Amino acid sequence: MNETPKKVALNSAHIVVGKIITTLISMVVAFQVIRYLGPDNYGIYSYVLTVLTFTQVLSGVNIEQIFVKKLSLKNVDENELCGNAICIKLFLSMIAILIICIYAFFSDNSVGIALYIAVAALSLLFSFNNLFAGIYQVRLNSFIGVIVEIVTSLLSATLLLWMVWNRKPLVYFIMLQAFSIAPQAIVNYIIAERHIGIKPKFKFKIDIWKVLLRESAPIFFGSIFVTINMRIDQVIIYSMLDTASLGQYAAIVKLVEGINFVPAAFMASLFPLMCRTYNESYDKFLALYARACKYLVIMVMPIVVIVSLFPEQILYILYGQKYLPAADAMRVLIWSELFIFLSCAHSGAIMAAGLQKELVVFYPIGTLVNVVMNLVLIPRIGIVGASIATLNSFGGILLFTQYIKPKLRPYMNIYLLSIWKPLIISIIIISVVMLIKLTLLSGSIFTVSAYVILVLLLKVIDNDDLIILKSIFNRH
Repeated sequence: MNETPKKVALNSAHIVVGKIITTLISMVVAFQVIRYLGPDNYGIYSYVLTVLTFTQVLSGVNIEQIFVKKLSLKNVDENELCGNAICIKLFLSMIAILIICIYAFFSDNSVGIALYIAVAALSLLFSFNNLFAGIYQVRLNSFIGVIVEIVTSLLSATLLLWMVWNRKPLVYFIMLQAFSIAPQAIVNYIIAERHIGIKPKFKFKIDIWKVLLRESAPIFFGSIFVTINMRIDQVIIYSMLDTASLGQYAAIVKLVEGINFVPAAFMASLFPLMCRTYNESYDKFLALYARACKYLVIMVMPIVVIVSLFPEQILYILYGQKYLPAADAMRVLIWSELFIFLSCAHSGAIMAAGLQKELVVFYPIGTLVNVVMNLVLIPRIGIVGASIATLNSFGGILLFTQYIKPKLRPYMNIYLLSIWKPLIISIIIISVVMLIKLTLLSGSIFTVSAYVILVLLLKVIDNDDLIILKSIFNRH
């Protein structure tokens, strides 16, 4: 194995370990916050964050991957590219803040909730922080960014716990949401200048603006529909049910989405290598994509099985009695993670191959079906209907309609082939656990043990995978 894969593996390990630490910090604190606020207040808090999520798309959140792609090229002026990318983010963030304030005060929100939304929107001003993660990825030097993220996460966690222990009102949590990212953005900017060697040039270059905005346009278009797919259910729950129902649903979404850092971190480090491999050899590129899909499926399936078997026990331990009505919804929702994990590898490969325009036509279809399903199901079966609609949006029509495009079929074949063996293993384990009626602890131990044994027996992991894993461990 040459040095580049080893560096990628080490860089990926830094990102994954960092994300594990920050996610654990975030989740542990979130459990306390959700318990303290209760379903009603947490429902209001979640609604504010949902509205903010929609406008994050407008703030240029989708240019990061194009920025990384351009930064990976040779003979690029990194300082000019970085400076102009920051300016684009700031410009789009100010537009997004204006739009969110108009919505907050001129829609059917109370004055209090409108103020919460306006304050939370200020966090968009620091969205340029995401660009520095891209710089660390390209330089295969994510260790610095990981340390900064861990330290700032600890600071935010300390403040949140202080608020819980001192029983502060909801507005305190909103204000922290608005400014928590600011220290990390400032520190990353200083590190980029003094230690990475990138000194952003804030000299307007129309060509850079055109390239970043033009190439990110299909991703931007798709991001709008992806965001609607992921958050429209919470808006509909807020408008059709009540804040308590939204709080319960948002709590399980927070828990389920807590594992999304795994594919995001994995692909963050792998994406620059995908871009380079595509330019060198298409066959090697597809092989890399296939392994990415395989590894992500192997990682997520034990989690899906455990959560789908024991949602009541998990919710009671983490959130308390008030959130138990969300158990059935979580049992359904966790299965969407299988497709979310795979979509990270899929979207990364599509962008590395420059095929993002091929996906544009499918986003409106998936979004329309998702919205209709939410509108039909939520009034009838409550938040379980929202979970069903979410699962369908990621693993249903949006997935299978991509076979219409010939250029996407090789990717979809690899996507689907990576699922079937782990899925069969999971069905077997679920059947056995339900039959012998295990508890959360004993069931989790049995699930992981049986899963590892069956993965090896069915050769889901082959000799090449073992060689790669051995090389990574030898490196460390």
